[in-house]
Amino acid sequence: MNVELQKRLAQWSIKEIRFGQLWPVSVALTLIIATIFALTALAERIEQVVVKQGKQALTADTVFVTSNPLPEQLLYLANDNGLSTAQETRFATMAFSDSEMQLITVRAVESAYPLQGELILTGDAGVANHVQPGELWIDERILYQLGVEIGDEISVGDADLVVSGLITEEPGLSFNPFQQMPSAFIHSSDLERTGAVQTGSRVRYSLYINGTDAVIETLKKGVELTPSDRWRDENSKVEPMKCLNVHSNIYH
Repeated sequence: MNVELQKRLAQWSIKEIRFGQLWPVSVALTLIIATIFALTALAERIEQVVVKQGKQALTADTVFVTSNPLPEQLLYLANDNGLSTAQETRFATMAFSDSEMQLITVRAVESAYPLQGELILTGDAGVANHVQPGELWIDERILYQLGVEIGDEISVGDADLVVSGLITEEPGLSFNPFQQMPSAFIHSSDLERTGAVQTGSRVRYSLYINGTDAVIETLKKGVELTPSDRWRDENSKVEPMKCLNVHSNIYH
């Protein structure tokens, strides 16, 4: 009796699968499961892209930002842990040609900058991706504002520098609708020549850092922050740094 019942059930199931309503239901379930797996894979891919773009926007895995000179303890720990780093000093100063003057934002960077993303500098000698000692790369607006050309000499603060070429593309989120001053890149070794960073100057110091999450977390724990210090990574909110001392900075 049981055998006969099983045969009938099997025949009914086969018949329903072939001619009944079970076939559309099976297809629908298969599509639902496939969609779930596809959405899961897409979500993981999007997360990876967001994290990668976030780091490229910062031009590093993490950035230490302060309105004071970079602490020696931080530099020592970063070097001791074998982390890749690049320093930047950002400030405003006057640029002069023979007939014009213009207030500009100067970014004094080391040759390793940027650690992530791409910096494109275009001059008569071709395209460069890093700033070298003695070079001056400027926003195209400065050419017109100062009435100069590539190869001409202009004064940046107290330093006389020859225009190496134009800043074609900056890494990260460089667009700022509220930024009125054009920017220029010089090498960190030429910073002192400008004479622009003195007591009372508004300056922003940054240390760009590449490394594994574990090593970076260890580094962060080894540095005591002051009220004007910030760590920035892809999860950080963009906040204006507070001007809390005579070295404070308002350029972001």
